[in-house]
Order: sequence, then C-alpha cells, then structure tokens
Amino acid sequence: MSASKRAGSVLATVCDIRVAANNARFGTPEINVGRCGGAAHHGRLIPQGALRRMYFTGEPIGAQEAFRLGLIDEVVEPENLMPTALKLAAKIAAKSPHGLRYAKQALNDIESMPLEAAYEHEQGYSTKLMYTEDAREATRASVEKRPPVFKGR
Repeated sequence: MSASKRAGSVLATVCDIRVAANNARFGTPEINVGRCGGAAHHGRLIPQGALRRMYFTGEPIGAQEAFRLGLIDEVVEPENLMPTALKLAAKIAAKSPHGLRYAKQALNDIESMPLEAAYEHEQGYSTKLMYTEDAREATRASVEKRPPVFKGR
C-alpha cells in the first residue's frame, strides 16, 4: 500500500467537512507495518471502541460504516462526488468571508475548552462580526428578503 493511501484517512480527519464516495475505505493500517499513528485525529470523530478496533487490526472500514461512526458527513455515488463537493463549496463561498474566517477560528479555538469558556470565547468573535459591513448587509438582506451580497468588509 502506498504512503498516500495510508495517510488518506488521517488527511480526511483534519478536514472541516468530509464527503466520500460509497466505494471509499478508511483505515489506520500503520500497525501492519510496525507503526502506530492517526489515533489523535480519528479519536476526535469516532468512538473509542471503533478507533481501537481500526487501530489494532489495521483493517479498513467502508464509507457507510465511516458515516455511521461520524468519520464522514455524507456518502454519495462516485460519479456524484465532485458535483456534491462543488455544490457544498458554492454554498459556503456565498457566506461572508469575515464570518467564515471567524467561525473557523472560533471552532478551532474552542475545540478543547470547557463549555462556558468556549461559549464566551465564541461570543467574542460574534461581537467582532457585528461591526462589519457584511453583518449590516446580512441584516438588510434579511429585512428585504433577498440573498446578501458580501464584500468581505
């Protein structure tokens, strides 16, 4: 198995959103070559029992099982993989650039924080966003019942 195939599952775990073809397979085969790795990233997404089984056996799981466990967010036919990804990307790209930047930073920051501290930290980003031109545009667009046109300001 090539190094890129061995690293694919870990690469998927560090993505914000994961869509997979129904014929995709995910695994942690490092044990098969006398190594270990990938558990820290996988453990953020899947239950410990499933992680330990994958980690100790080196056996991959299919896309449906990966979806059931929470490793991936959506399973599609192989021919629908790129159209699905592009549709999702377009939906995200239509959002405020500032909003997305702060949202991603907030999610990264709060991942390991206690709930109350995380909520307070996240609200700090929300307050910063409130003063942007994009936030004012979003409010106007909502009142006028039209899609917002964001400028990243």
